Amino acid sequence: MRATGADFSTASSLLYGVVGSNTDYRDWNAIMASGDPVQAARQATGALYNSDLPYTSGNGFKPSAAQTVAAEGNFAWLKVDQREGLWVMNNQGEALRQLSASAPDILRTARDFGLDTADLATLADQMDAKGTAHPSVDLRSLAQGGMGTSHDWTSDPLAHLKGPGAQDTLAANVQLARELGLKTGEAPVASAASTPTTPASRAPAAAPSPDAADGTSSPEKLGKQLTDALLAQLQNAVHALQTQHGTAV
Repeated sequence: MRATGADFSTASSLLYGVVGSNTDYRDWNAIMASGDPVQAARQATGALYNSDLPYTSGNGFKPSAAQTVAAEGNFAWLKVDQREGLWVMNNQGEALRQLSASAPDILRTARDFGLDTADLATLADQMDAKGTAHPSVDLRSLAQGGMGTSHDWTSDPLAHLKGPGAQDTLAANVQLARELGLKTGEAPVASAASTPTTPASRAPAAAPSPDAADGTSSPEKLGKQLTDALLAQLQNAVHALQTQHGTAV
């Protein structure tokens, strides 16, 4: 933290979070002597998990062939305990971390582990061939430097109403997109593995703007704004699920 200016979360992730119980063979003298120690540490992490070094005890979770729906590079789509999801893998066939169905989480994990997201495109091809679709994230979009979703996860006009946690998450997402050079506000690359786009006729209406002449909003108006926005998001999600399963009216 003193040498790089990184915050506690970033420093602890670089030092311990991405290594866990594995042996750390990264050359920290070289890392700290580099022009960008944070980036160098991430690159060294990716190199570690794709090396022949004895970094693992071999006791980690190794999914079977039956559990592996698709696999490419350091990513795999696994079916574990009847639940499917995206995982980060090492070159020994061990699962390093399960990822949530969240574009920022996938991008953040790939960044921290120094992994190449380009492999996600081939993974999506394999998933399509197996008839498996990612529920909410366009993997091809992420592979090509896109946002991975049809909505801009670096923008949330209602974050100030949701509390400090939502504001912190938004700030972290904005920083992530800026660091990765993502172009916000653009539609993701078309993919059969993505959630169907909501038709314009069913797109949620924009949250009503507070109409206070003095530039302020009453608690009642703010509450209605939040409720309307959440209901619109819920309707959009229900429609997407119905369309995905062929039950939309």
